Amino acid sequence: MTDKTLRSSTKYTLDYHLYLRSSIWKRLRARFPVFKRRPRLLSLLIYLINGPTDSVSGLRPLSARIVSFVYHGDHSIERDRNIRVAEDVAELCAVTGCKIGHTNYDKAMHRAREAYEFVPSPEVSKIVFANQAPFTLREGLVNLITGELITPAERHAYHTARLAQADEKNAQCQHEECRTWLNYMNHEVTIEMLRPKAVNAINALNYAHNLTDANERCYAIDALESLLVLPHMPYEYSERTVRLFGKGYNPQNIAAELRQRLWPDLYELDLTSCQLAIFAKVCDVPKINEFLHSGKNIWEYLAQQCGLRLTATVKEVLKTVLYEIIFGAAEHTLFWKMASRSLTAEQLAVFTDDVQECFRKIPEIEALLKARDRTLKDIRKAKGKEDAYGQWVPVVKTGPKEERVNPRSVLAQVIQSWEFRLLAPFRELTLSEGRGSHGWTCIIWSHDGASIRIKHPARDAKSIINKICMAVNSYAASLGFATRIEIKSIN
Repeated sequence: MTDKTLRSSTKYTLDYHLYLRSSIWKRLRARFPVFKRRPRLLSLLIYLINGPTDSVSGLRPLSARIVSFVYHGDHSIERDRNIRVAEDVAELCAVTGCKIGHTNYDKAMHRAREAYEFVPSPEVSKIVFANQAPFTLREGLVNLITGELITPAERHAYHTARLAQADEKNAQCQHEECRTWLNYMNHEVTIEMLRPKAVNAINALNYAHNLTDANERCYAIDALESLLVLPHMPYEYSERTVRLFGKGYNPQNIAAELRQRLWPDLYELDLTSCQLAIFAKVCDVPKINEFLHSGKNIWEYLAQQCGLRLTATVKEVLKTVLYEIIFGAAEHTLFWKMASRSLTAEQLAVFTDDVQECFRKIPEIEALLKARDRTLKDIRKAKGKEDAYGQWVPVVKTGPKEERVNPRSVLAQVIQSWEFRLLAPFRELTLSEGRGSHGWTCIIWSHDGASIRIKHPARDAKSIINKICMAVNSYAASLGFATRIEIKSIN
């Protein structure tokens, strides 16, 4: 069987990473000649390796409609009813040695769909991931839908279209301060500002290739390739919060270790224990406020109380559980929910039933759980809660279609609004003094921090850091929040 001629759509091809650097494309076709006759199988392979996963199951959905898009490269195309998903996946695995680790069949919105956990064969992984040289624009990218090189003009058109799409959505944002900052991050930060130097790209790629976890390694390498192709992806606002979310492989969404290797000249700003401090103030937890004002390290304290040594593994679990409490997870599901979603076997081995019970009995954790339950009860009774800007966040939203919002979501939105407000002095300084000849540019926006590039660091770094810290810390203290900003040079 030979595939029919496929239509081209660079817009969506770049969107879903349905492209390959030309050298890898040639090696895969040389090793597996079936890809010359059936290029759709190569598109399917790369989608199963790099495509977006379901937020709940972590698997890659493969409904007939999605596969139609993967094969034709167009969201608007009707479902190709001649496609047999299971048959194509089986053929792909047979010719490449790849495996399906887990399959899930469910019905979402009354549509049957299949989802797959895909395990590339060692031979495929060696070709796709073993290239230590970072991508350069001179090498070229191949559109898997058509087998043709993607031109610089097409990349530029894609970036322009994504920005226009973000601008159209962001214009609907009712929060003026949020709109102003979105415009800054999307239009004053340019592709050239974010394009990493070759030596930094190689450093980041070497780090990614040496990751021991296969999933982390695949994700990191794919993220790097995407950022080297299009380093600037726009931010969009969320209808339910004032948070700014980076689309796709935006620098906001990649691991800190990769970000620091790609842009080692940046200075990182971070509000310490930000969400915990906000929760303590909003939900009135004096015990947590006292602890934060003491200057002690929360992670060292929690690990010590559990009888554990603070390692990277222990800290990761403690952070996840603490944030689960802050954002409303029920006490009896804290570790169970994590086990079903993100805990590795190594982490579960550390957090035994005895350790979990010990964690729940820590006085500060008991205070958090009681305050959280009380706050959720108050939200249900009042049918909402006021956010940092005096806006009412209702449990029931009226409109063309009435929507009921979980009180936990209301609490999360309130906390996130304070998160954005506490950094207001930084944004104001950046929009005024930062634009000057002795200023700085906010290159990457995080929810509770940012990464800045100082124009003349040798001369101005110390004074700029002091100015930002004084402004933000004074503001947080005046509002009664036990958090402060810390700035460190990545170098």
